[in-house]
Amino acid sequence: AERRTVWILHRSTPQVQKWFESNRLPCLVRGTPSEGISLPFLDVDWKATARHAAGMLWRLGHRRIGILTPLDRLVGVNAAIDGAQQITEDGFEVMVMEENGTAGGVERIFTRAMGTLDPPTALIATRARQVVTLFGCAARRGMKVPEDLSLVSLVT
Repeated sequence: AERRTVWILHRSTPQVQKWFESNRLPCLVRGTPSEGISLPFLDVDWKATARHAAGMLWRLGHRRIGILTPLDRLVGVNAAIDGAQQITEDGFEVMVMEENGTAGGVERIFTRAMGTLDPPTALIATRARQVVTLFGCAARRGMKVPEDLSLVSLVT
């Protein structure tokens, strides 16, 4: 049997994707390829998923939501922000909450957001690691999920 090599490009930069494309190496992008790259890929439709989540939150009465993003936003996270911001109902606002990839970073932006005059009543997490930290942050403030704060995760 002939051996074959196929590369899986996970969290890859546009430069890495372009190199694989230019060198015609067999690969699969785990995620959404960068603009202008036509490699095969496997990802969820972040834009549609976030648009659905934001629309659901609007229908549940939420008017200000936060979407947590890592500092190193990949294509999918940017698409999620775009999707959530497609809900253009009067009075609906999406607050982009950028965290630094640590539990402390998530806690800092949560504390900052909840300390505003009009804090978000719902949050959308774009990373699984954010979810557990958000539950802890809410609990320390005496908030219950979902009674006091709704939380939607776009990932498992």
